Amino acid sequence: MSRAKLPSGEKASEPKLSGKEALISATIRALEAGGEPSVRLELILSEAGVSPSSLYHHFGSLDGLIDIAQVERFASNSARNLAEFEKRLASVRSATEFRELTDEMFDLIFAPARLTGRMARVDALGRAFGNADLQAQLSTIYRGILDRISENIGLARTMGWLDERVNPRAVGGWIDSMDLGRVLVDLADDPIFHEEWMALVKKTFDYMLYESWS
Repeated sequence: MSRAKLPSGEKASEPKLSGKEALISATIRALEAGGEPSVRLELILSEAGVSPSSLYHHFGSLDGLIDIAQVERFASNSARNLAEFEKRLASVRSATEFRELTDEMFDLIFAPARLTGRMARVDALGRAFGNADLQAQLSTIYRGILDRISENIGLARTMGWLDERVNPRAVGGWIDSMDLGRVLVDLADDPIFHEEWMALVKKTFDYMLYESWS
């Protein structure tokens, strides 16, 4: 039986979000727009199109909803750069191409345009202070991200593109810690400082990954 086709010019509608998903999505939008002060109960319920009972059923409270939204933000922004790296790595065939890829990814990861993603992660980490449950969730997510980074750098080492003494997990942790530290450079809002910081970190990265073992 053939599938019915939409009239020309019409697009298939996106799947409707469940009440739980709609609440999380609305909360993330509010967080992105103005941080936690922008997360107001009435606004979230209105945007999600659900009743208060739905929020309390799924999350227990508004604070519980904010925690889950922060977890989602942390996870998606932590995986963003990694997903791009994994996609490009699939086509790498030599040590030269791998170094070119790491150079490209370095510029992408630390670009000023990625400030929003960095701030989202910092925001989630700030909320986790004194919140053991949220901290545990973020820790689990980060360990998973670190495992993926380690696996990909380990693949390059196995292929002979990196020295066998390179520690993939330590390298991955260093890169990610520099990404979060980049927030302070963003806040300085000084193009010259940005260029000097980038040059220093890039030189350290090249030495650590390629030159210190020669």
